[in-house]
Amino acid sequence: MIGDIYQFIVYQPLLNTLVFLYEYLPGKDFGIAIIALTIFVRILLYPLSAKAFKAQLAMAELQPKLKELQSQLKNNKDELNRRTLALFREKRVNPLSMLFPLLVQLPILLALFQLFRSPPESISPMFFGILDLSARSIPIAVLSAVSQLAQGKFAAPSSQATGGKNVFATKTATHLFSLFTGFIMLTLPSAVGLYWISTNLFSVWQQWHLSRKLKAQSSNVKTA
Repeated sequence: MIGDIYQFIVYQPLLNTLVFLYEYLPGKDFGIAIIALTIFVRILLYPLSAKAFKAQLAMAELQPKLKELQSQLKNNKDELNRRTLALFREKRVNPLSMLFPLLVQLPILLALFQLFRSPPESISPMFFGILDLSARSIPIAVLSAVSQLAQGKFAAPSSQATGGKNVFATKTATHLFSLFTGFIMLTLPSAVGLYWISTNLFSVWQQWHLSRKLKAQSSNVKTA
């Protein structure tokens, strides 16, 4: 039942869109269709991604105050929980608002992964007539790792927002996950890697755009 709903609502529409883009974009190129579909999906998901990003920044700004409360009330868990919830209400921050948008996106991301891993037989797997996207590719795997590193650096809260205490741990995790991404992409068809590169680059742009927009709004509020 759930599988049928997933196929009907998520997978099949994405498959139809991929075939449409492949047939009608110039060149009938699988790689161009992947990039176009990735951008299309990310634009549709932009409101959810933006909400999660704003919630992440809001939580990062609260970290110094939360750590102060934890230090002051480490022996009084009930009071710590009460003060923490009061702080969230005061600042209008909901920690769950980061998770819900991500959970909504998971079925779509899974469908895209399946789609690019096993495309329809009617689609030629060639990218610009040079790269076979049904095969593994070392350059695509390397670019996947590099794009993941760039996305991780943009996604991580600034050291100023978190008090700078977790910078080393964050950088280490970002680099390790980038290496892990490259290793995984070496085992998968390069179509998956091309999708990963495309979505990471879109994420970098999105995070840059949102950061700039939020800074501008903050400056307007201060000067008002």
